[in-house]
Amino acid sequence: MAFSPDGRYLTTGSADPTVRIWDLARQKYYRVLDQFDNWEVTDFSFSPGSRFIAAFNSDPAIYVYDIDSGALVAQQRPSYCSWSPDGRYLATSGFETTLWAAPVTPGQ
Repeated sequence: MAFSPDGRYLTTGSADPTVRIWDLARQKYYRVLDQFDNWEVTDFSFSPGSRFIAAFNSDPAIYVYDIDSGALVAQQRPSYCSWSPDGRYLATSGFETTLWAAPVTPGQ
């Protein structure tokens, strides 16, 4: 479970494998994300501006979604990740010591 930095959303996950984004002001689902290759979602991380969410599954893989459109904007198979303070980059690394840092832009 994770709250967005702006306090607008709460995410929940389950073994079904989906992520539900809740609109806290309206107290209902805002969006359901379900493109996780049938693996259980294990963790979430919002970008600092609450525009994107990175969801981690037990494969392990990271899926980055644009919250407003629900579009999948990036996918990687690392073990760890961290957002840049401005929310423009997501850095990831894996057990094989690769490092990936890329801008997160819808439509790319």
